[in-house]
Amino acid sequence: ARKGMIEAFAAAPAAQLAAQRPALLAALEAGQPVGGPALAAAERLADAGLYEAVLRRADARTALAAVRRLDDGPDQLDALPLLIEAASRSDTASAALLALGRRAAADPAAATALFERLGGPHGASAAAALARHGDYRTLERLAAILRADGDEPSRRRALLALRLSATPRAEALLAAFAADTSMPTALREEVPAWLRD
Repeated sequence: ARKGMIEAFAAAPAAQLAAQRPALLAALEAGQPVGGPALAAAERLADAGLYEAVLRRADARTALAAVRRLDDGPDQLDALPLLIEAASRSDTASAALLALGRRAAADPAAATALFERLGGPHGASAAAALARHGDYRTLERLAAILRADGDEPSRRRALLALRLSATPRAEALLAAFAADTSMPTALREEVPAWLRD
């Protein structure tokens, strides 16, 4: 029945979908299982409000499907704020952060969202996303995190991003960190093994 409803929403005229929007939003807020039809309507209408409701309230599978569709880059919609929203939900965070990583080179707001999450529970995903493009500005920001008196999780994730970047500049920054005696000894001692790999 749900599959049939999703197919009906995917094929319905836009005017009918728009008329159903308030009911879909109310049903999502009430916890009813209408994520699939709501996502179909959000995609057809390029409706940021419906996408946001799906990302917040739908089941994990549907919310992940919404992240994938937003990652495909709908032309009529600014996906960035929605991906940032998805990054705050634990079961969509990793997918959303990787999607943000694909935008980070061209969009400073996407890069900022990733840097803000380095020390958080999905910091490893943020680090992997930052490592994907490894441009000079990103690498320098990661190095600044290493030099700052920040928390250890952020430093560890910055080191991970540099390691995953695997560029000559990233390796040089790692070597400089390992040689800096003002940095935490335990972290410094991990780095030389990475540089030999």
